[in-house]
Amino acid sequence: MLDESKKEYFFYIGFYYLLIENSLDKAKPEFEKSKMLYLQNIENNTYEDHVLLSMIYLFLGDYQKAKLQISQRFNVENNKDLDTAYFILGIIELKLNNYKESEDALKKALEIFPEYVSALKQLADVHKATEKIQEAIECYNRALEINPGHAEIWNYLGLAYYRTNNPEKALECYNKAIALKPDFAVVFNNMALIFDEKRLTDKAEFNYKKSLELEENNDITIQNYSSFLKKNNRIKEAIRLLERYLEKNRESKN
Repeated sequence: MLDESKKEYFFYIGFYYLLIENSLDKAKPEFEKSKMLYLQNIENNTYEDHVLLSMIYLFLGDYQKAKLQISQRFNVENNKDLDTAYFILGIIELKLNNYKESEDALKKALEIFPEYVSALKQLADVHKATEKIQEAIECYNRALEINPGHAEIWNYLGLAYYRTNNPEKALECYNKAIALKPDFAVVFNNMALIFDEKRLTDKAEFNYKKSLELEENNDITIQNYSSFLKKNNRIKEAIRLLERYLEKNRESKN
């Protein structure tokens, strides 16, 4: 029998595994334990409990139950952390492909807290999903005005510029991301794609190799680099790259 007083403890252990170790497999058992304890005495849950339980359902992929729980927060006349509740609702609605509802919730979060960088990033994701790329770029730029040291958002901004056929602006953003986070493997892959399109073969290959040096089993880089090799008539090298990738995957599963 689990100790009910540890419901938040299990939640934060799961959150650590998810955020720091990027491991949903490790996080899931902790979230399940936390969920069970919250549900044992649900009639006495506070609005904070409903918020955490909604996050648990969100991380576990049960978006309808997540939405049901976060809606309980709005039945309480208390403005504490209301911006966070709207932010979570915005994420849930986006997961459910309810783009208008997601946008409305995130804008409410930003009305309460205009410098909410995560909400700006999430709102940009909504705009990207609805092909409003210029609006997404505006959100990323607003977020970077608040926190110019956010490497991930520099990368997202670069991707957005790339989608508007502006590779030079994309490269500027990628370089800023790398300056802030030199081991940002996916950014080297993104830069390689641009250099490949520009037929700057040496620069493209350098960046593909750098990406794999930092993250050797990155599926996207493996796929892109093997396509690059095949396109340049280096079929044997492409095959060896894919064989090494498959072998390492087999070893990790064993």
